[in-house]
Amino acid sequence: MENKDQITALNTLTATLIDSVNGYRDAAEDSESGRFQQMFRERADERSQLVEELRDEVRRLGETPKTTAASWARPTSASWT
Repeated sequence: MENKDQITALNTLTATLIDSVNGYRDAAEDSESGRFQQMFRERADERSQLVEELRDEVRRLGETPKTTAASWARPTSASWT
């Protein structure tokens, strides 16, 4: 796989993970259970760490990493509320 293909794949994964971070944070805010709030926050933190690891890899490959959520994912998440 060429660097360009790797970077595209990493940026796609990054955008998807950013969307999941936002979703878990929203779920934590909307949850009335402290147990679930904590669980959702932990999941958001785990995914945030993965986002940074993927961004580091994109930088290592010589490109600028993705900084926003997947545009296709935003309307789907918003429609659940």
